[in-house]
Amino acid sequence: GEENRNMAASDSKTSVTKSIVEDVELWNLSCVESNVSVVLSTIGATIQSLHVPDRDNITSDIVLGFENPQTYQENEPYFGCIVGRVANRIQGASFQLNNEQYPLAVNNGPNCLHGGIKGFNKQIWKANEISNGVEFSMVSPDGDEGFPGTLNVTATYLLKGNRLELYMDANVEGKSTPINLAQHSYFNLSGHNGTKLVETVHDHKVQIHANAYTPVDQDMIPTGECKDVKDSVMDFRDATLLGPRLQQMEDEAVEDAVLKNGKANKEDIENEIRGGPIGFDHNYVLHVCQPPCMRVAAVVSHAESGRTLTVETDAPGVQFYTANYLDKVNGKGGSVYHRHNAFCLETQHFPSSVCEVSPVTAEFKKVGGASPIISPDGPPYRHSIHYTFGQDATNEELKRRKTNN
Repeated sequence: GEENRNMAASDSKTSVTKSIVEDVELWNLSCVESNVSVVLSTIGATIQSLHVPDRDNITSDIVLGFENPQTYQENEPYFGCIVGRVANRIQGASFQLNNEQYPLAVNNGPNCLHGGIKGFNKQIWKANEISNGVEFSMVSPDGDEGFPGTLNVTATYLLKGNRLELYMDANVEGKSTPINLAQHSYFNLSGHNGTKLVETVHDHKVQIHANAYTPVDQDMIPTGECKDVKDSVMDFRDATLLGPRLQQMEDEAVEDAVLKNGKANKEDIENEIRGGPIGFDHNYVLHVCQPPCMRVAAVVSHAESGRTLTVETDAPGVQFYTANYLDKVNGKGGSVYHRHNAFCLETQHFPSSVCEVSPVTAEFKKVGGASPIISPDGPPYRHSIHYTFGQDATNEELKRRKTNN
């Protein structure tokens, strides 16, 4: 109810319990007042399940994932985990720093994605209970996946009422290093009802507080431009239903391909493109605040359940991804996940910003495309995210329910 939604974070007590399942250490944070609970795993400091209430206070797990905790050792889609040392893509799987060239693993077209072959998502983190949550920590040695310097990392999850807070901190010893940590949860606010998740996110409304995004080349690397979202399929400044937008994107992709390849092949082109991995996978430029401050990046709502998700961050960008590459992935409770079964809002430094992106516009540098490099004697890295879970029951809805009861 109303008092639930406006509950001050400090009024609520969070219970923190640890269990071992299939040799994996799991931590359960739960808050009775808000009816929110989250299970975290030491593999990748991963959000393995996240139960939040709908407008009738019925909880459902709103994140995609695997039934067996061990499966997260593989986790090709990066469900729920912390990705690093550098999230997103690094152009040509190599970067230069202090006149030294660092080659990296090529694991995504010609690029290095999400930290390489064995990124932070596949590491076993240490966990310590703290008030209202858990602090995960790990050490990434000098040369780990090709990156320089010994990196000490913590990821601290706190559950306060209906808000899950995440603080990612790091410092480096020996050499400077690029760093860009992200939380890679796949959300679907309709949840795993009963046990199976079947709904796409076409019926979700999305609002992203960004006037621009960073267009990419054919290898998904930003061109260095910040493009206005106005009058385009990319504009989520107002809450927008996702289904028609995804449809529009597919239609535009078909149109472009037909223009390129000639009308004669229209049918073949349609067959090839429709149903393929089309959708959003774009970095949005959030409103700049210097020094970095917490502000709302995105708000997502689901009319049927009444669930809402608000994401706040101090990061310069957010990757909005609509699970375009999910293809028959076996998930929780016998679910089979397909494309558009979820969305990600990965707050981050801009993709490939460890490289001198060419041509880099002054604009790109100004809004946060500048390199996320930390040095042994400089300030440490910090990245904060708040996920707030609400219910949007309108007065009409509440009236209607009263009448029906």
